[in-house]
Amino acid sequence: MKILPIPVLTDNYAYLIIDEATNEAGVVDPSEAKPVAAAVKREGVKLTSIINTHHHWDHVGGNEELVKEFPGLKVYGHKRDQDRTPRITNLVDEGDRLKIGGLEGHFLFIP
Repeated sequence: MKILPIPVLTDNYAYLIIDEATNEAGVVDPSEAKPVAAAVKREGVKLTSIINTHHHWDHVGGNEELVKEFPGLKVYGHKRDQDRTPRITNLVDEGDRLKIGGLEGHFLFIP
């Protein structure tokens, strides 16, 4: 597993989680699409998912553009943010699971 911090905005980071065995990746909190897309291309990985920790613009601002650039992305977000997270496809709650390639994790709900 490789975790790559991606500088976004002027004072924040998104995180690219890469399964090096399958070359699949997910991005956590992509507030901007361009730096994320550049990192995906630079690393030569297949972006399969967006994981939003919450609905604020500085965490979900890149969702729309990334979904357009990388069709078929799964967009994960908490079920309480269903109407506030752009392009959400997978509603999650405490204990739900996520796979990125062969990597598996679970969600913690921390309101």
